[in-house]
Amino acid sequence: MAYIGREIPVFDLTGGQASNRPITSLDPNQALELDNVHSLPGGGIKLRQGDTAVNSSAFASGNAFTGLQYYKLANDTEFLAGVAGTVVGKMDYSTGAPDGTWDTITGSLSLTGGQNNLWHSFVANNIAYFVGGANDTAFTWTGTGNATAIGGTFPDGKFGFFHNNRIFVGNTTANPSRLAHSTLSDLEDFSGDGSGTVDVDPDDGDKLIGAAPLNTDVVLLFKRNSIHQLVTTSAPFSRFPLYRNIGLAGSKALVIHQGVAFFITPQGRMKATNGSEVIDFPPDMDDVWNSIPKDRLQYVQGYFDQGKDFRHIKWIVSSSGSSSNDLCIVWDLDKKSWWRNTTGHKMNAITHDITDDIIYAGHYDGVTYQKNIENIFTDASESGVGIAGFWRWGWHTDQSFQTALQIQRLNVSFLGQTSGNLQVQYGFNFIKDKLTVDLDMTVAGGQFDIDTWDLAQWGGQSDDIDHLFILGRGNAFNVKFSNAEIGQAFQLNGFTISGKAKAQKNIEVS
Repeated sequence: MAYIGREIPVFDLTGGQASNRPITSLDPNQALELDNVHSLPGGGIKLRQGDTAVNSSAFASGNAFTGLQYYKLANDTEFLAGVAGTVVGKMDYSTGAPDGTWDTITGSLSLTGGQNNLWHSFVANNIAYFVGGANDTAFTWTGTGNATAIGGTFPDGKFGFFHNNRIFVGNTTANPSRLAHSTLSDLEDFSGDGSGTVDVDPDDGDKLIGAAPLNTDVVLLFKRNSIHQLVTTSAPFSRFPLYRNIGLAGSKALVIHQGVAFFITPQGRMKATNGSEVIDFPPDMDDVWNSIPKDRLQYVQGYFDQGKDFRHIKWIVSSSGSSSNDLCIVWDLDKKSWWRNTTGHKMNAITHDITDDIIYAGHYDGVTYQKNIENIFTDASESGVGIAGFWRWGWHTDQSFQTALQIQRLNVSFLGQTSGNLQVQYGFNFIKDKLTVDLDMTVAGGQFDIDTWDLAQWGGQSDDIDHLFILGRGNAFNVKFSNAEIGQAFQLNGFTISGKAKAQKNIEVS
């Protein structure tokens, strides 16, 4: 970038975090680091939205949720069903939303506790099924009474799913490389006519980890070091090996979106496949993936999330030194870039209310939270603390380290708010945040409960521009934007850098 005598526009901020690249070679739309913000279709960024607690009292003595399922009966009655510790519970809906009370429905079930004994759940034929845990006995709940263990020939596998009017269960203790399927006439019959099993390279020293139904005819089967295709058009099903030396880290480290399986490998990398090719992704945030404890990669959980201005694949992972999930790594499907949220995502079980398009998450504290609440910028899951977000540019030079930057002004475009300040921090020569300036984001207008209706001009949201005179000089420049008050929403549309004429002098700042 040539700054002298020019104005440099930066109105595309959607390149995501590129902390794995050299700090002086980032693209203009990339951030050296960022937190709790996401991209906008027009090129700007905004603070992410927060969560609220669904149940005020901790369920199951505050044990971690290990399973969660949105469950809607054919008569439109809705529930949440879940597992926390050794307890199974259900939550009724009232006026279209969960009523906030978990009721115990464990009955005579005997479950193995522990935050890492994750359950796979699904709804089939108007019944909620739970498979997994610590290879515990699978169980069902019909919407009334207590949950019930499934007897007979139903396998006690590590994962299960419903596909093409059959239930599939994989990885039993006796046969870790086997996938079994039920009959068509009875979803809990795994020995009758039409049932069967598929052994996936049982002698390779590996085991089945998970499965991805891509469409009505194809399921991808994942081991840690291989991927296979199962053709489910008609039984007996045919299995074909697809890829070697690539596989799945954990049974929930898998998201299926629009016929594509996004997955995390045991090496801690996101890849995707539609069954015809394997897709790699930019290494711009490999440093963050590398920081995940290796023994926690098997517990990565993924899900698809969307709002009115974003579509994300989200991975809930463990940060360095953590023994539980506490970090969210985001892949922006539209901008093809990486983002992250370091707070608000201590999630261990996730479900999607498909009727109202709402994400519910069970955390490690026995509480279920509704995520991504519009116009809420605090996290109940973080004790009600406001969300702190920021976006930091890379270190940019004037095409050479030998040329001193001649910057006169920073012109910032943002969306006006009813209150709050946008904090701008900048520095030179790799000394970041040397100077701090707060820009008032308040839009002028009347105040609620003070001014008179029909007379006052009410404050609202509209774009605004503020100008900062830059103090200091150096060969490399960096700027950071954040909310000065945590929990205060902000939207940054972009900025421009005005270069000085050569004859002008800079002010030195010590």
